[in-house]
Amino acid sequence: DTMMHRALIVVYLCCLFLVGCYGNEHKEKRNMKDLVHDILHNQNFAIALNISKSILSSSFNSGTKYPQVWIRHVNAFIELTLEVQAHDKVRDILVTFGRLQNEDGSIPDGYDAFSHVTFTHTTESDQETSWVQALFRYVNITGDSSILDVICNGTSMQVRMDRALQYVFNNKFSSFYGLVFGATTIDWGDIQPEDVPGYDVDSYTHPAIDVYDNAMMSIAIQNYLSIAQTNSTRVSYYKNMLISISSNVTKYLWDSDHEKYHPHVYIYDRPFPLCSEEDAIYYHGGTTIAALAGYLSRDQIMQAYLDMVKNVN
Repeated sequence: DTMMHRALIVVYLCCLFLVGCYGNEHKEKRNMKDLVHDILHNQNFAIALNISKSILSSSFNSGTKYPQVWIRHVNAFIELTLEVQAHDKVRDILVTFGRLQNEDGSIPDGYDAFSHVTFTHTTESDQETSWVQALFRYVNITGDSSILDVICNGTSMQVRMDRALQYVFNNKFSSFYGLVFGATTIDWGDIQPEDVPGYDVDSYTHPAIDVYDNAMMSIAIQNYLSIAQTNSTRVSYYKNMLISISSNVTKYLWDSDHEKYHPHVYIYDRPFPLCSEEDAIYYHGGTTIAALAGYLSRDQIMQAYLDMVKNVN
C-alpha cells in the first residue's frame, strides 16, 4: 500500500544517510536488518530531530540571514513545524501565499517576513506544486479542511490550488514531451549556470526537463485530488495528466541502461558540450521525489539506494 511504500523509501534513505555518515569505517557488507537496527539505536538522529524542532519552533524564516518565508521550505518541513508551532500560525502562512498568488495563477517563491514583499526565482518550477502539497499536508495532519474554503481577494483557496497547477501547465509545460520544464539547474536547485546570479530565466536560459519538477507535479496532483471538491471534468483532466506525466517521465527521462534518471532533457539546445559527460551525474534529490511520486518500483528503489550508497562512499 501507499503508506508502506513511503515507509520503505524513508527506511532506505535513512540507511543511505547512516552509511554515508560512517564513510570508510563501515565498508563491509551489512544486511538491511543490521542497518535498521543501527538507525533505531543511533542517538545522532534524536539529536538532529531535537535541534530541528528547536529551529522550527522559533520562526518560519529560512535562516538567520534569510528573513524570508519560502514555500518550498514550508512544504519540506510542515509536518515537523505543526508539532512545534501553533496550527493557526501555519494556517496563516499558507493562506498568505494564497493571498499573494498572482493573477496568472503563479505562486511566489516567498515573501519578506516583515513587509510581505514577494520574490520569485523564475528558474524554478516547484513553487505552485510546493504550495499545493503543503496545503494537503496541513489538512491531512490537522483535519482542518476549512482552510480550502477561505476566500482571498474573492477566490477560495480551493480554486486557487487549481489555478496554481494550471499555471504550470500553461507556462512551464512542453506539449512535445508532455512534461514540466524549467531552467537548467542542479537537481532540485534554483541556480542556472549560464549567468550570475542565475536565478532568473533570461536570454541565456536553456529550458530543460528533469525528474524533480515532474515528480513534484505528480505528487501535487495526487494531493489536490485527495482534498479538493471539483467537477468531474477537472478530475478527469488531472487524472489523465497524472498518467501521462508518469508515462513520459519513464519514456524520456529514465536511463534503463544505468538504472537512473537522465539529469536533463533539453527542449532546444544545451548549455554544455556533448562531451561533458553530464549524463553520468546522479540526482539524489530528484530520484527521491520520484520514488515518493510512485514512479519507481520497490526493486528500483532498492537499486537507487544501493547506487546512492556507492556515490556517497
